[in-house]
Order: sequence, then structure tokens, then C-alpha cells
Amino acid sequence: MKIEKIFLYLAICMIGISVFFMPATEVPDEVKHADIAWHILYPDSDHIMDWEAKNDIINNPQPADADVNWSLFQQFFVEKIDTEQISSRFNFKLKSISYLPQFIGMYIGKLIYPSLGVILTFGRLVNAAVYIIAIFYFIKYIRSGKEVLLFVSLLPMMIQQAGSLSYDVLNYVAVAGFFTFIINLLDRRTFGMKHLLQLLAIAIFLAVVKLNNIFLLAVLAFVNFEYIDRLTLLNPFLKWFQKHRLVVLSLLSLLVAVVAGVYIHQTVGVKQFVAMMFNTLMNNNLNGALNTFLTTGIFGYFGWLTIPLPLWVVFFDIFVLTLLLFVDKSFELPKSEAIVLGMVFPVQVAIIIAIMYFLWTPQILGENASISVGTQGRYFTPFLLYLYPLCAGWKKNINIDIVEKTKVNLIVGTLAFNFIVYLILIGVYYWF
Repeated sequence: MKIEKIFLYLAICMIGISVFFMPATEVPDEVKHADIAWHILYPDSDHIMDWEAKNDIINNPQPADADVNWSLFQQFFVEKIDTEQISSRFNFKLKSISYLPQFIGMYIGKLIYPSLGVILTFGRLVNAAVYIIAIFYFIKYIRSGKEVLLFVSLLPMMIQQAGSLSYDVLNYVAVAGFFTFIINLLDRRTFGMKHLLQLLAIAIFLAVVKLNNIFLLAVLAFVNFEYIDRLTLLNPFLKWFQKHRLVVLSLLSLLVAVVAGVYIHQTVGVKQFVAMMFNTLMNNNLNGALNTFLTTGIFGYFGWLTIPLPLWVVFFDIFVLTLLLFVDKSFELPKSEAIVLGMVFPVQVAIIIAIMYFLWTPQILGENASISVGTQGRYFTPFLLYLYPLCAGWKKNINIDIVEKTKVNLIVGTLAFNFIVYLILIGVYYWF
């Protein structure tokens, strides 16, 4: 069976179950995402539909055997809202693209049965459908790395997010879309008009869903290729750039470093910033979220940041992912390209932590805090994909062979085991 079909069957089953099994409103910031999506057409409806006031609408007071109150949960789905009092006004912005699937689903839910639970669930369903369809076609058309894309896309963390109202869905689709584009470019080494149009669309998509994604485009400067079709006129300029690439990129990097350094110096100070990055990523005594939300959360920290995936399961997932990163012998890269592409993961981690330090941390800890807060591991999960080209530079040095049938069984078995653990953890905490 083709890899994309394996993904399709697994995704429909796992994400479909998660849509209904994960209690409504219990994914991080889900009611906030519902509110943003709803305001695309109903920005003046807070007197009827104040989503952000629904955070604990289905929960028992703690401590309790189960977090979900069955009576309140049923009421959430059965009690209708008075839609006749809701006025509509088109309120679409560029950033609303991240919430378009959720809004479409919520609008359908409103038409079918206007209760909060039904509206939210249909938003989840359409969001999940967009995720499944997009990743299915990426796996189908990517020339190498199909198994890695399948595995990362169905890690427990992504199953939860794909079955929710989170903007993580289109963010992951954007990052995976660029991953597909760059892997195919590395395989064919040519760039034509069709690819230029694809890149423009992907670049806009990356920037719209999350601004830090735009830094992914920088890796194109390190990839060796040639122009074809109507772009062949640009080949002399491309050859000149590739010949002097080290000098040009060194100067650009120096310029970026100077600008960033000046900004940091004028805000918190370079010494304070370096100490903050170290404390956030290395000092668990100061950053209590380091080994929980930040690290375990890459693979699975479920519900409203309440249920961690056991570390021994995380370690096994890392082991399987490592095998998949090295086992594909058909795709190899020069070490220079491999290192640059592999740097995507740590660089994005640093960028996201820095952004959260300047934009979010002051609201929680005040100015000049010793750590950055607000970052969750799920922000980093999509960038695990870029470890694949990193490992492609060392496949001649590390020889791992797995029979195709065994490889498929390992992938399916690991993902199925992860999913069972996920269901048990959710069931015990929320339902039983």
C-alpha cells in the first residue's frame, strides 16, 4: 500500500476519533480560537456568543474523579443559542486565513443545530479535513521523506491539534508545504516558472499563518540549483551568487546580527538576553516548563496543558523517528546543504522563544525577566521535518537498512500505540 494511503486511513481514524473524544474547549486556547474564527462574520455577537467566557463551561470543580461534568457537557451540545439576535458583518483580515477552515465548519454547525457544542465540533471537523487532505497530497507528491512526513504528522501532539480549532493546522500545513517544496527542489535541482509561482504562494502562506515561518525561505540561498524555462536568463546572476555565496551571505548575516544586536541592546541588553536564552533552554530550576510544556510538548502534552505523554513513550518515538531519518538511501545531500537545512529546527526554536520573550513574557513576568514564558513544544513540532535533510548528509556514514514491510509495520505500530496511550490518558483524566 502506498504511504499516502496509509496516512489517509490512519489520519481519518485517529484524528476523527480525537475530534469527538477530546472534550470541547479543552485544547489550549480553543475558545479563543473559536472567538477569532466566529468574529470573521459575527464580530458584534459577544452579548450572545462570548466564546472566551466558555473556558470552564463543561468542567467539574476540582478535585474531582473526572474533569468533565456530564450534565454540563450535554447541556453544551443540546441548549440552542438565539441566532436571530446575532447580526453579521464581514470582518475578514489577512490573519483570518488561519481561522478560515474553523469558521466554515462553525458556520455549517450553526445552520445544522445552533448549540455551542455542535458549532465547535463542526469547526473541528472541517479543520481536521483540511489538515488530512493537505498532508495526504504533500506525502503523495514529495519525492523523498514520505515516511518521515507521515510519522511527524501523526504524532500525538499533532493528532490533538489537528482535531481542534487551533491555527496549528494551517501553520503545520504551511511548514510541511515548504518542506515538500524544498525536498523536491533538492531532488530535481531545477527551478522554473511553475516553481516560482509555487514558491510565491507558499511564501505568502508562511508569512500569513505565522511570521516566524518566513525565515524558512533563507535556506533557498544555500541550495544549489539552476533556472529553467523563461528563467534561464537569470542563470548568469545565479552562478555569480553561488560562486560568491559565502562572502555575500556572511555580509548579510553580519548585517542581521548588527541590527538584532542593536535592538536587543536598546531593549533588555545583550548580556540579559543571552542569559535569558540559556535559562529558558538549559536551566530547569528557573524554567519549570523546560522539561514539560517545552520539551515533552513537542511529542505530546495534552488537554489544557494537563496531561504529559510519558517520557518513555517519547524516547521510543525519538528512536523510531531517528531510524526513519536515516533509512531512506535514495536521498543524499552534501554536508553543507544538510547542515544548513538541519539548522532550521534550532534556529526556529530560538526565534520563537525570543519573540515570546519580547511580546508575551512582559505581560506575565514583567520587564527584564530571567526566562521566556508562553512557548509550547507544539510550536516546534512542524520543524522536526527538517531533521530529515540534516540526516541526508550522513547516510553514507551511518548504514541503517530496514525491510520495507518491517518499516511500514514499525510506523503503523508505533503510531497506533501512541494513539492508544493518548486515548487512555484523555479518558482517565476527562471522562472516567
